[in-house]
Amino acid sequence: MFYCFPCSPALLMSAENYTLFIKNSVTFPAYGVKRSNLVEGIDNQYIKSCVYDPTTSPLCPIFRLGDLVQLSGFNFATIAKVGGAIGIVIDWTCNLDYDQSECKPVYTFHGLYGNPNEIDMARASVGYNFRYAKHYMEDKQEKRTLLKVFGIRFDIIVRSVARKFDIIPTLTAIGSGVGIFGVATVVCDLILLYLLPKREFYNNMKFKVTETVEQVSLSF
Repeated sequence: MFYCFPCSPALLMSAENYTLFIKNSVTFPAYGVKRSNLVEGIDNQYIKSCVYDPTTSPLCPIFRLGDLVQLSGFNFATIAKVGGAIGIVIDWTCNLDYDQSECKPVYTFHGLYGNPNEIDMARASVGYNFRYAKHYMEDKQEKRTLLKVFGIRFDIIVRSVARKFDIIPTLTAIGSGVGIFGVATVVCDLILLYLLPKREFYNNMKFKVTETVEQVSLSF
């Protein structure tokens, strides 16, 4: 059996230039819109040559592992030894008042489960690993080999929100506001006319009483 922890050089160092191709799509059923991260302008020719870069190629769906680790705040040499977990967030925040082609994903990256670059080695868990066993029979006895495996785990998190102007909710909100002002007037009148100590004064100021004069017509 071959054991090497930590291996030197780390076995995962050769994976730094590996690439990860992410396909993702979102649907906004209320608006009948479906979008994919393979947006307009991304074709087979573009995919063959592009690698994600937050400045020059922010929409490229192909990610270099070394870049993902660096953008998440980790160091690949350390990750290759003790493992690590990286969260890839795909954010769809779309204003559908504009053309659908303007609805595009934004990628961000975050290190998970602690940063192995930190000096404090007393932390409970550093990096990422899991254990599994291989069971076998030897000399009519069942035996097992327990393996502790270190690697890089990617958690892809998709969040989306879409907004679009609609005249009907706007008019409903305006009507509700006008109605509230009307109710407020009635409530204030009830309080001033019937509850306050000076309600007689308010009653005299609000209502003006006039006398009715009868007109008598005389004819000769």
